[in-house]
This record gives sequence, structure tokens and C-alpha cells, in this order.
Amino acid sequence: MKHDHVLGVSAYINHGNTNATRYVEATPGATFTASVVFDYKSFPYPNDDIDCAMYLDGENAVSYIRKVRSKSTVTPFDGCTEVTPSGTYMRKFKFQELATNDGFVQEGLREKLKSLGTISIKLRRCRAISSKAPLYTEIEDVGKDSVPEKGLKGRAISTQATLGTREKVQDVAIQDVAFPYGTRPFAEFTFKYRSRKDLQVEGIIPRSPSPVPLEDRDPATLNADELRQLLERRNEELKKFSNIKTEKRERPTPTLNDNDDDELIITEHSSKRRRTSHDSGIEVVDLTDD
Repeated sequence: MKHDHVLGVSAYINHGNTNATRYVEATPGATFTASVVFDYKSFPYPNDDIDCAMYLDGENAVSYIRKVRSKSTVTPFDGCTEVTPSGTYMRKFKFQELATNDGFVQEGLREKLKSLGTISIKLRRCRAISSKAPLYTEIEDVGKDSVPEKGLKGRAISTQATLGTREKVQDVAIQDVAFPYGTRPFAEFTFKYRSRKDLQVEGIIPRSPSPVPLEDRDPATLNADELRQLLERRNEELKKFSNIKTEKRERPTPTLNDNDDDELIITEHSSKRRRTSHDSGIEVVDLTDD
């Protein structure tokens, strides 16, 4: 991602094989790397040292001092460095599932949650003064506590940036710096990381299309497992249809009376009286009320 107002500098985040700008697809358990690229030909501050600071969810995670003199420079952010009596260790950046709870949002936490789901890189002009031996630093675990669901305020966030396990690395040097131009960044890059489902909910990427039912697909495109499923469904439908036909055949029929004249008369629901004339043998139906 290039900056709108500062030439010669860009930033991106590499997650697996995906180069993402502005939004990053976060997969729980996956590590990620952020990088800042300086192009010395167009960078406006070639005589200054540059403080490159990376922030996870609003908290400063790591800072590097870079000099942009006569060649392009790439500054990778792989993780946080931890210096202990037993040596120097790297804890790589990674994503994990966000744990939530039903608790209330404390006033101090409310402001921090506004930065949840963001990775920021801030650049400041500075002057490197001297190097010194690194102090022992123990990094507090990031993302170890759950957050109140109410603090998300409807935002689709289900992942969180955190740190991996310790990995032994070479010792590092620490530099003291001064900020003659102040500490306000001259450039800032912000990325929002979300799971694939979260990106679909927020409309950043299209939702996955609904799968075509097996019954509507060309049989030539079905694999062995899909053909087996389709056959099982057809057998179930045939079995249900057979049960329905059996039930219809067993349904009772209405009761009918058969008189001596081979005339079938339904006996129920009849309010008319029939009389037979002895003179003519013609049957007369009495339509008068009783």
C-alpha cells in the first residue's frame, strides 16, 4: 500500500502467499509478516534516520531504526524480540481466534477496543545517537484475555493478533534516538485484519455462492462420493413414495346399501323419503318437509 502524501515509501503485509493491502485475511494459527519498503530515489528524507514502529491492536509491538541513503531498503516485521538471561528470542506474529465474554466494558478497555483488529506501521524522522547493550525484556502475552462482546459494537471481528512461542535468535543491538522534528509520524499505514467470514459479513469480499444441489448437476461431473450420496437420496425418495401408495390402498371405503332392485343408495345424509306407487310401479320422491 502506497502513502497518499509521502513518496518513496510503501507497506504491505504478507500472510502465506497473499499480499494484502488495507484489509488482511486472518487465519487462526497462521503467522504473518509486515514489511516497509523505502525507495531511496524518491524518498523525501534521505539524510534522516527513520524510526519504523509497528502496532498490534493499538499497542506498540516493535520498532526498528533504518537509514535510507543510497539504496532501497526493506524493513520486515516478523515478530517481537525478547532478551532474557538465557539468550535472545524471537516470538513471531500470528493470528488466533478471538475469545469473548458477556461481561461489561470497563472505561479504560473501551478505548483500546476501538483499535482491535488493526495492524499499524508509523514512521518518524529521528537521529540515532548511540548503541547500547540490550536490557532484559520480558514480553507480556498478547491476546491472552477474552474481551466483552458488547465492546465490539456489532463489528465483525472473530480473530486477534498475538505472539507465537519463543525461537532462539542472534543478539540484537539497541540504539538511543532523538526526535528533533517531534514524535508525530510523517506517514502511517493501517491494515484491518479479519477472518474470511468477517470480510464477507462486512461486504469486503463477495459471499461464497451456494452449492448447486447434486440433483441439478450433470452426472458426468459428480465424483464417486457424490454419486453415492445421490443414489442414497433417490432410494430414500422411492421408499417414501412406496409407503404413501400402500397407505392409500388400505384406506376404508364408504358404506353402501344394495336393495332388491340392484339400485345402490348411499344411506347417510339423505333427508328425502321415497315411496313406490302400487298402481304404476313408478317410484315417487316426497320433497315436502315432515
